[in-house]
Amino acid sequence: MKTRALLLVLCLAGLATVIWPPEVMSPAQEELIANAPSEGSGAGELLDMSAFEEELIEPEVTAPLVEEVVAQAAEVAATQEVDLVQGSLKGRDQGALALQGELLAHDPGAIEAYLSSSELHPGRERFLGACAHIALEQPEASRALWATVSEEDPISSAERATLGRLLGDGGAVPASAGVGSNALLRGLEMAYMRGELRRVLQERDYVSACGLLSGLLEMELDAEWPTHREALETWAKQLKDAQGFHRWSARGEWASAEYEVRSGDSLVAIRKRVIKDHPGLNICTGLIARANQLRDENSIRPGDKLRVPLDPVHTRVDLSARFLLYYHGEEVVSAWPVTIGKDGRTIPGEYVVGKNKQRNPAWWYQKSGYEPVAADADPHGRGFITNDHPENPLGSRWIPWDGTRGLGYHGTNDEESIGDEASQGCIRLRNRDVEELYDILPVGSAILVQP
Repeated sequence: MKTRALLLVLCLAGLATVIWPPEVMSPAQEELIANAPSEGSGAGELLDMSAFEEELIEPEVTAPLVEEVVAQAAEVAATQEVDLVQGSLKGRDQGALALQGELLAHDPGAIEAYLSSSELHPGRERFLGACAHIALEQPEASRALWATVSEEDPISSAERATLGRLLGDGGAVPASAGVGSNALLRGLEMAYMRGELRRVLQERDYVSACGLLSGLLEMELDAEWPTHREALETWAKQLKDAQGFHRWSARGEWASAEYEVRSGDSLVAIRKRVIKDHPGLNICTGLIARANQLRDENSIRPGDKLRVPLDPVHTRVDLSARFLLYYHGEEVVSAWPVTIGKDGRTIPGEYVVGKNKQRNPAWWYQKSGYEPVAADADPHGRGFITNDHPENPLGSRWIPWDGTRGLGYHGTNDEESIGDEASQGCIRLRNRDVEELYDILPVGSAILVQP
């Protein structure tokens, strides 16, 4: 810009010289000069022009012309500045960042085609290329391309710091670390985590694997792009397998209270004793059995050493993704696809698991809001479906939400509906999934339902 400005000044100076000559003379002055003595006719005599100074022509017409030229030059310079700024901003709006993040997280091989069609700033292209190499697990290629990016290139400090960190250390990235509102950085972090996941699974480091899978599930649900349900289901399956060596293993690394089984003990009695020693702990016998890999709640013997989980249990339902996450503390332990209420009948908010959990529940249809289906009738003429009826829409388990009018987690007689908006407001799970949730979700556990 400094060079363009200098050229503009020089051009204006030349124009001014043409418009305003050093001396503009009247006809009388020209005649006087024509009749002036030639050299040598009057040695040393100089022409006195003072008498004619008032007759100089003022350049009244030329001033507006110069102003117009200056204005045009300024407009050109301003346009060039705008073009430069727009070029540096192209590909950095929220929509573009979301697409770039989605490609990095789920389809990094498509980055090259995206760059060839986007006409981004060259420095921005190199940055995205370096990110793609990270996603493709090619750190050396990423490092080489990143070295060509200059400080003047349109890359934010957060983007520089994130890519530099991922190239500078080989440690696992904490879930949701530093992504802020930048969807591209979310995708880059997720891409890196996928590579780390592959590595730690090969090394059978299941603690790290569970942490990475927990982070991937959460970050996908919170992402700015449309949810990739296939990825969620893949990660949920991997998490289930990995947790068999972590949260669902007595040898796993998780916060616990140890208890040695006494003669005459039951899991109910053990639960009460542990809660007495840990006031506020919310635990159920099914969770103790699952954490210790017991065949059932009665398969304990005196002298057995049990571990009772201490991390608070809670669940999260994401309505847009139609997915349920089950937590111990801040770590996702299990995840399942679900069916949500049709026509917005599942209301976002905070709920609590109620007391009346039921195995093989009977279903009572309500005359307002529910259509009766083929059902058995009780002796009093009230419509309901028995717990073993094939058309019972509650499936094999019922987990109520306290303080609501009939909302809860339950199974289904129509597993094809999982993933749809089809219920009257409840959250449906496949029967095998709700049976697992029923066993490990204590009464009083927090439930978060988000849009």
